Amino acid sequence: MNQLRLLSPHFGSEECKWVHQVIFDELLGIPVTLEKSSACIYTLIVGEAQITWPDVFLRSLISVNLDEGFLHPKDGITVDVASVTDTTPSNLPVLFGEPRISSQGASVDLHFDISGIIFYFLSEAGSIQENARDGHERPLAVNSYSFRNNLLHRPVVDEYIELLRAMINKIWPGSVAKRNEGQIIPTCDVDFPFEASAFRIRSLARELLAATRGELSRVELNRKVANSLRCRAGNYQHDRNYTFPWYIDECERQGRQAVFYFISGHTGGSIDGYYAIEATPIVALLGEITRRGHDIGLHGSYNTFRSSAELNKERARLMQACVSSGHPVDIRQCRQHFLRWDPIYTPRAMEEAGLRLDSTGSYPDIAGFKYGTAHKFSMWDWSRRRALKVKQAPLILMESTVIAKRYQNLGYTEAALEYMLTLKVNALKYGGDFLFLWHNSHLTIEEDRRFFKILLQ
Repeated sequence: MNQLRLLSPHFGSEECKWVHQVIFDELLGIPVTLEKSSACIYTLIVGEAQITWPDVFLRSLISVNLDEGFLHPKDGITVDVASVTDTTPSNLPVLFGEPRISSQGASVDLHFDISGIIFYFLSEAGSIQENARDGHERPLAVNSYSFRNNLLHRPVVDEYIELLRAMINKIWPGSVAKRNEGQIIPTCDVDFPFEASAFRIRSLARELLAATRGELSRVELNRKVANSLRCRAGNYQHDRNYTFPWYIDECERQGRQAVFYFISGHTGGSIDGYYAIEATPIVALLGEITRRGHDIGLHGSYNTFRSSAELNKERARLMQACVSSGHPVDIRQCRQHFLRWDPIYTPRAMEEAGLRLDSTGSYPDIAGFKYGTAHKFSMWDWSRRRALKVKQAPLILMESTVIAKRYQNLGYTEAALEYMLTLKVNALKYGGDFLFLWHNSHLTIEEDRRFFKILLQ
């Protein structure tokens, strides 16, 4: 195999090393040797041929502090890449540079900044530039470049990687291996493992009060009381939230390995739910999930997203609960409760807490490709300007984002299912993973279960 060499104007900078390690080593699966270039272009060389692209974004970024700002992308500009590949959409977005391609012999000159475009998406530079947050301090899709340019349903980074793969293999056949086949990965945030009234006397008392006011039917009150008595006796099969046996059975029927994220702290109070990770039924559930070959992750409680100390405490507490279940687990996976996220501090806090894989990577208000990719990748640390040991496994879809009135408001319509399936197809198209979230407490009606089963297929 030919050795790829990349001449870079930022040779030696952490930004340059990180983005090109992700592009070549992690996403393309081929190592590249970085060398210094005195020109303001990147030059990818093997033998006599080369592919070039301009240095636009990193040049604006490396010389400034975050509070000084850096180059904003241009909206509404695309480039037709049909002349060099037919394996991606022909209209790739051009955030930085010019929408032109020229060639001479086997060499190709791209006039748009591939390195900068990929850095922008994977580093969440846009979330830092667009500093608006919602009430939970989360970046929102509606403020993003991808939303403004109708790209949330497309894995733009994966499309650019495919463009590079096609160009390299055209010049040097067989240099870059075929992409791997992606996986369908169901995940579950265990916010409410049981109905609130199953074990909490206060909640049951509120239900009784609601019934006396005519706000709850006598039939439903009787069902809740009966469910509470059964749960206290260790019989959870009638609890509407305790869908875990069905959830696991369906995953195994389709050959899927699920990940279940558990809350083990309450830094936000009641917003973090009502169960203790050491409770007998929760410990039994942890053991059953692990025994059947599925994964356990930490669902960092509400106020942990900027605290490595709290994340570390919760990780240790969850691991101790797993030990108590008889099935020890070294917890390395995490997803933040409510998808709370600070692109400057959260990834670093996870690394310091001993976590190595995050899956918070989705906008809460519109489902899709927040990072422009469905592939795992090493994250960037804005606070120290270096690569992190934590990888991101992007969350492509959360069920309530599409269904709920407060977000996309598509309900259980065919339009909702069609949008979900579009994300699934696009995630898998370039060898990425379709990683989606469906809560155990969001499987209480038949429409939920029908959608879930279709996504698993």
